[in-house]
Amino acid sequence: MAQDMTQKNSEDAKSATKAYRDFKRSARSIAHAFQAKAETLISKIDEKHAEEIKKRIASS
Repeated sequence: MAQDMTQKNSEDAKSATKAYRDFKRSARSIAHAFQAKAETLISKIDEKHAEEIKKRIASS
């Protein structure tokens, strides 16, 4: 019985670890998508304002 609980806990830990890794991968993907979209929008703004915005983003 103790071995069964150990096996179940091990499987639960593996499942939780996989879920956490999947979450991190998704979060990273979303962050990169937002960053790319922000860079696209900044490039559409005239150069003077774009440089100012990039400096503000870099400093924050």
